[in-house]
Amino acid sequence: MAAVGTNLNARRAAMSHTLFNVIGVSYMLLFIYLGWFERFVDAIIPGDLTLTNVMFHIAVAHSTFNVINTLVFLPFVGILEKLSIWLVPKKGDSVDIGPQYLERHLLDTPSLALEQIHKENVYMLKVSKKAVIHAVDSFLNNDLKLAEKVNELETATDNLQSEITQYIVDLSQKNLLPEESEELPVLIHNVNDLERVGDHSQNLAELTKRKIGEQLIFTDDAIQEIRLLWLEIQGMFEDAHTALTNNDTEIAKRMLEREKKINQFQVEFKQKHIQRLNDGKCQLNSGFVFLEFIDNLEKVGDRLTNIAHSVIHKMKWRAEKTKISKEEVN
Repeated sequence: MAAVGTNLNARRAAMSHTLFNVIGVSYMLLFIYLGWFERFVDAIIPGDLTLTNVMFHIAVAHSTFNVINTLVFLPFVGILEKLSIWLVPKKGDSVDIGPQYLERHLLDTPSLALEQIHKENVYMLKVSKKAVIHAVDSFLNNDLKLAEKVNELETATDNLQSEITQYIVDLSQKNLLPEESEELPVLIHNVNDLERVGDHSQNLAELTKRKIGEQLIFTDDAIQEIRLLWLEIQGMFEDAHTALTNNDTEIAKRMLEREKKINQFQVEFKQKHIQRLNDGKCQLNSGFVFLEFIDNLEKVGDRLTNIAHSVIHKMKWRAEKTKISKEEVN
């Protein structure tokens, strides 16, 4: 019952605990039937059961069961994990919209709570990346069903933003070291950037729906330009994952180089689009969608650039505003 309404990992953890107890009790019944378990407990706390010592016997019996069962299961932890995953599978292409790592009881240990927030940031990055992948693939392949899935992922990023931000606010009320406190505003900024990536993915999906609904035609050159821009964005996502996971400043700096290339692509592709329009090779409505599409992809790059800066600056707040802060209303 405790696992009802929780995320996928929590349900799998509950299943592992259930299997641990059920299997343990099953084989322990044999030792209880033979009287071995009772004699073992009695050897630890000898004497007849009385009202005063019965609770001690129960406590020792419970502890003995857990210790023995843990020792028995140690070689089979991997099997228990696989069995739990098999019994509690992920449903199709669905996404768990809830936090995966945030634990309330860790708030009293700030260093551990911060570690969980960092892990949650990486998970949120994965969700936002998947949203953009679905959005771009739906556009390139005219896949309306894939575009619809973006809404679920965008909802997940909204929920993660809310949950992580609240967790950070709660953590800020604890007794943190100065260097730990400095990380909190940066982490909130990262969460907001990743939520905005989810928003941009939804914008891209809406453009897909417009493309399909209006049966818009795009030139081969336009599609190729989108693919080139998307290739760099994908590279930024991969680099962002590595940089966040490993605190890798060199990879983060490589993201800045990718962002420069993305900006160059944006300017270059807009100029080429205008030329195609002047040459009569491109439909006007298709052109509007094309420009909005590459603009949203470029903004995804901007958001990921902010992530890169957070890694480069060791999760320390920088007073200067980034260019993206002027675009929050877009």
